[in-house]
Amino acid sequence: MKEVHNSIALHPDTSVGTKLDDSMLTSKVKTALIASADVKSGDITVISEGGFVQLAGFVPSQGMKERAAKVTERVAGVKRVDNALIVKPK
Repeated sequence: MKEVHNSIALHPDTSVGTKLDDSMLTSKVKTALIASADVKSGDITVISEGGFVQLAGFVPSQGMKERAAKVTERVAGVKRVDNALIVKPK
């Protein structure tokens, strides 16, 4: 081996305030998903970091996947949504 390229990116130190903001955003998104009549949020996991939100889990249709992303995008503080939901018809 002649050379090694290290592409590991380190995140800046996060403060307690930043972690609290992320937790609050996660709670807001979960609340919005629960309040949406056409989204079954029981199998959706929400992860937030610095305004970026990832949705993961299973939904029964493509329409519900898209609706969950739209609901999430409308939550104050959300900068970007990574919709990693998987459509798994029942």
